[in-house]
Amino acid sequence: MAGTLALVAVVARIAVVEVAAYGIATKAMYGVSMAFHSVRQAAAIRTARLLGARGEVAAAGALCLRCLGPYLLLLACFIALGGVFEGGGDSPLLVRITVCGVLLQLALARALSSLGLPGICLAMALAMAVQCAALARLWRRVPRQPVREGSAVRVG
Repeated sequence: MAGTLALVAVVARIAVVEVAAYGIATKAMYGVSMAFHSVRQAAAIRTARLLGARGEVAAAGALCLRCLGPYLLLLACFIALGGVFEGGGDSPLLVRITVCGVLLQLALARALSSLGLPGICLAMALAMAVQCAALARLWRRVPRQPVREGSAVRVG
């Protein structure tokens, strides 16, 4: 994802139309890649079952899905607000926030790994909360100017 954000920063130097087109194409690519990730996960589960891990795999998977809820909610917020910055040509800010978030996530995961899978999920949610807070702070600092239709747009 950080690589994609870096590419958006390069595309943003071309023109707004190209950023919008690249954003749409990227979202389509994500949709396709998620389908491949689901096949990969199914293959991993099948392989684990073939190696004899039956009930443990299902229990761990269910626990993981329950623990990932807060992370996924925060991720949705980050992606939505990140799209505003991406469309405004502020991809370099997103890259910095994302890189810092990944580093924080790794450090927290290491520190919370003694809690098992819930600790890893907690690390993911905490790091994403920090990333969302950073984006929210940036959002408040962006100057806006009212437009005739009643919506607000960024100045500059």
